[in-house]
Amino acid sequence: MPARMQPNHPLKGLLSSVNLEDYPFGRRALDPDQPVQENEDNTVSTHLMAAEVDEDGQAWAFPTIIDLGNGKLHRFEDSFDALRVTKQMGNAVPFDSIEKAILWSKNYKYGTPLEQGGGLLGVKR
Repeated sequence: MPARMQPNHPLKGLLSSVNLEDYPFGRRALDPDQPVQENEDNTVSTHLMAAEVDEDGQAWAFPTIIDLGNGKLHRFEDSFDALRVTKQMGNAVPFDSIEKAILWSKNYKYGTPLEQGGGLLGVKR
């Protein structure tokens, strides 16, 4: 069971400002029937988050593993390539600073089903 965040915790407003179900990567991560990618350490991933600033100065958090529409996951090696594609797909989360984007991308699982075990619940391999 996720720990309860204190009312004045610095992450509280940042984490609650984004609903994972509003983004394709979030819906996929929360659905145990979706495909996963095996990692070298024998864990599985559905999205692997990153954070960058685009050419217009906008900060974003976004997945580097995405479904390109064929039901198979693609892992981007270059985060800027991932950012370009995920922005086009509506699969990137905007933030008003890179610090907030990084903070969110490292802590977004807090208080969600993803927090338990660090990943999907009931994942099917």
